[in-house]
Amino acid sequence: MMQFESRVLSLPKDPDDPRRYQDASAVDEQRAVAAVADGVASAIFSGPWAEILVAATVRDTPDPTDRDAFDDWLTRQREAWQREVDGSELNMFQKAKMRDGAFSTLLGLWLSEHDGQDQQPPDTYRMHGFAFGDSCLFHVRDGSTLRVFPMCTPEELEADPVVLGSIDLNRDRQLAVETLDADCRAGDLLVLCTDAVALWALQQRDEGNPPAWEKHWEMGDDEWTQWVVGLREEGKMRFDDTTLVLLRVGGQAAAYLEGEEENEESGEESGEETTGSGVELAEESPSRPWLDQAVDRGAEISRNVGSAISKFAGRWRKDGKGKGE
Repeated sequence: MMQFESRVLSLPKDPDDPRRYQDASAVDEQRAVAAVADGVASAIFSGPWAEILVAATVRDTPDPTDRDAFDDWLTRQREAWQREVDGSELNMFQKAKMRDGAFSTLLGLWLSEHDGQDQQPPDTYRMHGFAFGDSCLFHVRDGSTLRVFPMCTPEELEADPVVLGSIDLNRDRQLAVETLDADCRAGDLLVLCTDAVALWALQQRDEGNPPAWEKHWEMGDDEWTQWVVGLREEGKMRFDDTTLVLLRVGGQAAAYLEGEEENEESGEESGEETTGSGVELAEESPSRPWLDQAVDRGAEISRNVGSAISKFAGRWRKDGKGKGE
């Protein structure tokens, strides 16, 4: 089964008032599903709406290309929002807002196995996604960004985003949804973020200074807060709720390497050789041409070295340098 390792970093627009934070994220590492949402601050109860959307996406991932099924899924989430919010103590202005409800972007992402009909390395998976609005995915491999979804330029992030509403205003079928279907590999870094981080990242890329996403994996909460606040004060990042979700793709290759490390540690502790288990892994796992080539090359080098030693020993004895020993 594929897995994610995940790291979630977030900071409210006002760090001193986290109750007004209206972004949301959810990750299921075992099922390799994740979602990010950005609630619209000018609407009412957008934070709870964003939370409901990401939780439902991870728990019961919808297919937005099947509009009838998606309408049913969205209706269930709207009913959940109605049950959760309490408008009994709202003032007149806030009650007027309740007629339109809350709004939020939504980005969903999940992995699946290849169907086996196409020849792919064992650590390659299909990556599926959908997006309503401007929460973004950056697909990173070996420090380089392979793709950005769904927004590709800073200018796109300056426009008002598509958003899902918690009240049916009879315009759901007019909302544009973007979809993703691509390959990813074990070891890839999948970066999900709301628009404040996405806009900063795209601007950095266009200035020739693309983000070093890997450094955020080791960031502590305090360092993250200082980093975001610093960018805000320098005018390089919007004063907005800020959310970053890092997903490290697991897989057979990663599991194999982890198994080799565990075997080496076990062998060192017990004093036993671990070559037997390594052979079993090689036989049970799919063919790895690079490993076979390395083994063959090692055997060839060993034979060449042995031949050279034999020739040298023969000359040494012939010259009489070995007499008396």
